[in-house]
Amino acid sequence: MYLKPPNSSLNKTTLKSLKISYFLHQSFNFYHILSRFSTSSLANISDSQPTSLSTSLYTFLPHTQNPNNIVNIICSNFKILKKRPNFSVLENDIKVLENDLKGVISHLGTQEITRVLLRCQSDSYTALCFFNWVRNDLCISPNVHNYCVLVHILVWSKNFSKAMALLLEVIELSRSVSGGSDVFKVLVLSTNECSWEPVVFEMLVKAYVKKGMVREGFSVFRRMVRFGLVPSVVTVNCLLTGLSKFNYVDRCWYLFEEMGRIGVRANCFTFNILTHVLCKGEDVNKVNKFLDEMEEKGFIPDVVTYNTLIDSYCKKRRLKEAIYLFNIMYRRGVLPDLVTYTALVNGYCKDMNMREAHKLFHRMIQEGLCPDVTSYNTLICGYCREGMMHEARTLLRDMIGNGVLPDNFCCWILVKGYEKQDRLLSALNLLVELQRFNVLIPKDIYNYLIVALCKDNRALAAKNLLDRMSTDGHETTEKIFNEIVNCLYQLEMQKVNP
Repeated sequence: MYLKPPNSSLNKTTLKSLKISYFLHQSFNFYHILSRFSTSSLANISDSQPTSLSTSLYTFLPHTQNPNNIVNIICSNFKILKKRPNFSVLENDIKVLENDLKGVISHLGTQEITRVLLRCQSDSYTALCFFNWVRNDLCISPNVHNYCVLVHILVWSKNFSKAMALLLEVIELSRSVSGGSDVFKVLVLSTNECSWEPVVFEMLVKAYVKKGMVREGFSVFRRMVRFGLVPSVVTVNCLLTGLSKFNYVDRCWYLFEEMGRIGVRANCFTFNILTHVLCKGEDVNKVNKFLDEMEEKGFIPDVVTYNTLIDSYCKKRRLKEAIYLFNIMYRRGVLPDLVTYTALVNGYCKDMNMREAHKLFHRMIQEGLCPDVTSYNTLICGYCREGMMHEARTLLRDMIGNGVLPDNFCCWILVKGYEKQDRLLSALNLLVELQRFNVLIPKDIYNYLIVALCKDNRALAAKNLLDRMSTDGHETTEKIFNEIVNCLYQLEMQKVNP
């Protein structure tokens, strides 16, 4: 008896089933090979699109293991999390999400990040949570384009503080990318994908200024103008301040001219910044001419304007012009403030006219202004420079009595004032007095006085000061210790060989 061979139709069906099984088996093997050879570091995932062959094979995989579904899986999971009170994402939720994505997480690249972000345009908080999850939990580094898309989403949602923080980050990222990356260009290109507000480009200018990259900020301003975007006066003032800080005088005036051309109306802050720019130069006539032009445009100088001019005149030893402006302030109803008086006191001190400086200081107090540490330091420094240590010490006591503790600069100028008069013991008494008022003596002052005492052959005084220094919690250096040892040795040698 023998088995009857299968009929032809059954044989074809069986063969077809075997082929499908084999094909599916090969598909799964191919998928695992792809996963095995994917980069071990999720921070460096290729942005290249999958080939048509691999894409067709993905259709045979389960839903949660199909890389084509990664965006849908992420969005659906975050949609569930969003329904919770306060949208609280717990550590367990992160583990669940990562478990759902285990089969496809290696395929999460920058293009998929952008797609998820674009789906979250109407919910900036969800977009930000997803972005932070990607870079913090998955350790995937978003690219400049990802940052720019999220910045647009945040700005559109009026979340300006978070957007500014991300702009500062993306500026750093663009500098680290090989060959650099044009953040402005990427922001412009991103406008084709999502909703956006023109203010985002003004924020980019401010971000560059915050980073100290004022030339890049200036470049963004010029490109904005070419694109037909008109920045606000606040943004222009921010850029002007940055340019002034780095002494880009020509660009400041170019910016001022551009304001008039594109229709940005200057305000009092603009004129005060430009007054400060002019005061850095030596041409007083330019300053006066500019002030006349400002008044013709309806600008009335305020206390900041006068303070800028008075401080500039005092630093350049043009005390007469400063006093003249001080008197003009009263005539025009602009009351001087603490900055005004401090600048003039400094001017008198530099002119070695301590009597007028003292009178002006007390006039300031009579006007109801409370001197701060800078005001006191200015007059104390003037006294010390002129060798008037008794007056400086008296003012120090008044300063402490009024609740203003001396800072490191104040301590330094007093100690050097005494050292200049060879009154080291008076300097030591000063330190003792300051410590009674809980003033922390800087380590550098201790070292300075120890060396000075050793040079004056006061080894015991230097050793006592070293002990006091240790009590204050300062550690000595080998150099200072050797200074005291050498001084003690010299004293012993003098006793042996008088």
